[in-house]
Formats: sequence, structure tokens, C-alpha cells
Amino acid sequence: MRRAFLSGRALLVLSSWVLLGTFSIFLPMLLPLYIVVGAGIAAIIIFERGSRHVLERLSLDISGPSRLEIRSTGAIVGTVSGPTVPHELSLTLKLSEELSPESQRVSVKGGVFSLEVRATRIGTATVSEARLFLTSPLGFWFFEREVLVEPLSIPVLPSLAPMTEQAFHALRSRHPHLHQGLRLLARNTSPDQFLSSRPYQYPDPLRFLDQRKSARFGTPFTKTFDSLHEKHVVIAVDVGRACVGSIDGSPKHDYYRAAALWIAQHALQRGDSASIIAFADEIELTVPRSRSLRAFDAIQTSSKFRAQDVASSYEALLAALQRVAPQRAVVIVLTDIGLPSLQEELRSFLPRVAQKHLCYAVGMLEDAFALELKIGATSDSPSEKEYMDLLYSYWLDESYRNLSLSLSRSGAEAIAVPQSFWMNTCVRIYEQMRTSLAA
Repeated sequence: MRRAFLSGRALLVLSSWVLLGTFSIFLPMLLPLYIVVGAGIAAIIIFERGSRHVLERLSLDISGPSRLEIRSTGAIVGTVSGPTVPHELSLTLKLSEELSPESQRVSVKGGVFSLEVRATRIGTATVSEARLFLTSPLGFWFFEREVLVEPLSIPVLPSLAPMTEQAFHALRSRHPHLHQGLRLLARNTSPDQFLSSRPYQYPDPLRFLDQRKSARFGTPFTKTFDSLHEKHVVIAVDVGRACVGSIDGSPKHDYYRAAALWIAQHALQRGDSASIIAFADEIELTVPRSRSLRAFDAIQTSSKFRAQDVASSYEALLAALQRVAPQRAVVIVLTDIGLPSLQEELRSFLPRVAQKHLCYAVGMLEDAFALELKIGATSDSPSEKEYMDLLYSYWLDESYRNLSLSLSRSGAEAIAVPQSFWMNTCVRIYEQMRTSLAA
């Protein structure tokens, strides 16, 4: 789309010329001047309009940061190229709602521009269109041209700030099963995880001896299991009622989507395989076991990955786990573990899954209710609102402790992670679970 407008300067000159014509009616001696000035103005306007051809021959290339964290700033930079790049050039970019421009229009200097943007919402920010603006040399014309550019996508993630070692150590202390993965799996080993047999080597457990193969070959053989050979992480994301709502302007389910993809990416980098299941009252989306990051693109683009105001079916998830992970796996359920109704579901669901898999539920806790953050930030003389928030934080913390205690006998865990450290701590929890499986 191309548009051209006479500028305010041109309209001012034309108004002056019309005024001169009005005076020439009463003063005929001004008529020749009126004619000459009119011809000059017409010549300038026609000549200046030719500047639009310069704009039509320009092309635009843009690039941006590989990712942004929520509430952080970055720069979208680009170059304008063509036979001639005028000095009076400026542009605007069409940004998606995840980004907010620091300025509406940016000047192009030396064929280069830089637009500062701020990430305001979690998701995938896009830049798909630009508009170039050019003022003619004498300022009589104002030209605008819409330019299609190569689509630019910038992931906007929750904060990647790491939890301090002291705080993470305290979290590990509250959830001792985080570093007992191998012992938990060995305790619950059952025949359906059998992988193969190999010659017995001390100190292999005697209870895993393969009696048939030992008798056949006349030498001890021991059974081996899938979990000890290849690590597979299954990330189940609850997109039911637990994820309805928003936090700091971003949909709640986007926080859980980002964490699921972040864990999967980390697992693939470590040479593990990963699966993702999104579920509500039924299974909404499944990415089967894969070692390729491209397999998880559907999580970003599918319309099915949206929070629904329905009760989540953990029975449907249990059936899906049997299909996606027939052998032992690391199962991480991402959901709001603070909801009392959901805690009852988890008390029934997690122990059943822990009979076969290493299984933990992880939920995000808003910073406003994170007890470890509230204690240090509350003043000595809190207001009534601060006191009520602190009281609610204590109640939440106690409910998390009770849930974790009730799950401890089964080997499962339910872990609440503060919002500020959500992404980094989810990966550290997976890494801790992975390390706990080392022999």
C-alpha cells in the first residue's frame, strides 16, 4: 500500500498563494506576481512528487533478540537498502501484543535503525509488517509505503532468574525424594519394565537374577530395566480449571507451556527423550516420545493448548501415560497444586503413577504469596492487607507441606515454585531427578 499527502508546509504555502490572489483582485499590480508564484509552486509540487520513486525502490531487513524475558527490554534492529537511502526516512513496525514499543516511530540513519521494545506478555512475539515514511527534500510531500518483511518471531519467556543455592537447598530438604530416584525405582521394580538380561556383576541385586537364562547358560544372569538405560521425561500439563486466569497480564497456561517446553529442550540437550501431554477433561494434545525439538512446535501453535474452565480428568492422563510411556519414565505434572480440590486428585493419582514411574507434581506460586519472599519483604508494622496476605501465605505453605507429607510414603512429590524462579527451578528439579537416577 502506498499513500502520498501534501505536508503542512505545502498547505501553508498554498494558503499564502491563495491570499496573494485575493489581494491581487483589489491590487491588479500583484496579478503577475500571483501567476509567477503559482507556476513556481506547481513546479515544485510536481518535482517533489517524484521523490516517491525513491521510496518504492527501498527494501528492509530486520532482526531481533533470540528471546526476551517478561518485563525485559530488547532492540529490533534492521537495515534499509536501495539505490539511494534518503536522510529524511523513518519507519514503524507492526508488533504483536507481547511487545510494547518504547517509541512509535524510529528514524533511519545511514540506512540503519534500532527500535527499543519491552516484553509485556508471555508468548511468541511477531513482527510481520513495516511502514516506511519519507518527507520530500523541500518538505512539500509526505509519502508512506507498507513493506512486507520476513516474519520475525521472538519467544517471550517468564523470568529465567535462578533461585539461590541456599533457597534451592532448602527446597531439596523439604522434598527428600528429589535425590532418591534410583532407590525409588528399584523399590518398585516390576516385570513390565523388563528390558533384557546380561551376565551378573557384583553388586547387582540378587532378587533380579534371571533364573531361566542362568540355568540355560550355566552362569548367573541378571535382569536390566529400561529406566537404567535410557531416560525419558513425560511432561503432563494441566490446561483445565487449574490454569484458568492470568498472572501479571499473561495467561496462566502460558507459564506452564513455557516451563514444559523449557524442560523438554533441556532434556533433549542432555541426550534424553521427551513427551508432552496437555489434558483437561480429556487429552487435548499429545507429543509422543521424541528427540527432536521440532516435534514440540505444535505446543506453541495449537489452539488446543488453552485453559478451559472444566475439571481435569486425571484418569484420562493415567491412560495416556500407559500409551506414551510403557516403560519407566520421569513424569512431571505441571499444575496448580495449591487448589484444595486438585490436591485431593493428586493424593489419589500420584501414588498410582509412582508405582511405575518417578513422578512429581510441580506448581507455580505467585510471588505475592510465596512465604520465603513475603517474610523478608514484610515490614515490622504491616498493614491489614499485608497481614492478611502473610496469613494466607502461611496457610498455603502449610497446605503444601501436608500434601507433600501425605505423598511421601508413595515416593511421589508435590513442589511449589515461586513465580520469579519458575523456569530455572523447573529445569533444576528435572536435573535433580535425572541425577538421582545415576547408579
